[in-house]
Amino acid sequence: MHLVSLATATAVCVLSFLEHGRNVAPSTLLTTYLTLAIFSDVIEAGLRLVAWNLCHPWGLKSASFGVKLVLLILESRTKRTILREPYVNLSPEETAGFFGVAFFWWVNGLLSQGYAKLLSLSDIPPLIGALDVMTTRELIQREWDNRSKFPTIVPHQQLLIKPQKSPKPVCPFSSRY
Repeated sequence: MHLVSLATATAVCVLSFLEHGRNVAPSTLLTTYLTLAIFSDVIEAGLRLVAWNLCHPWGLKSASFGVKLVLLILESRTKRTILREPYVNLSPEETAGFFGVAFFWWVNGLLSQGYAKLLSLSDIPPLIGALDVMTTRELIQREWDNRSKFPTIVPHQQLLIKPQKSPKPVCPFSSRY
């Protein structure tokens, strides 16, 4: 049992190190694992408490629980303050972790700022790259330029000329299939 705990702790440390250097958002895999591990520890502690198993040493379990909780809190935090160029100007949604996206925590800063003062255009964070108007416009323009200038048959006319064969309906209650 202790060997498995040591192996998972080592894997968490290595994965955290690798994910920290390669991703602008906190690791979803680590956050999910730590959340499930914490829930498992809470359930185990509840079962032990119900069974009144007080002769079991709680020190190692509570230390393990504390370390997992601290790691979960640290892993759930955004990395916006330590990002370098060209990642400094990413949107808060892109740099938010699993909980930040799931519960819209990345909006809290904007809401509190809007409560304190009237928002200006400089207060609004940038959009995700996929929602950027210029990127979308360039994609549409490229597709428009690559289309054939004078198609011989428009796609909806092809459906009228060559209808698709539909399968014959099958009655599920009949004896013939």
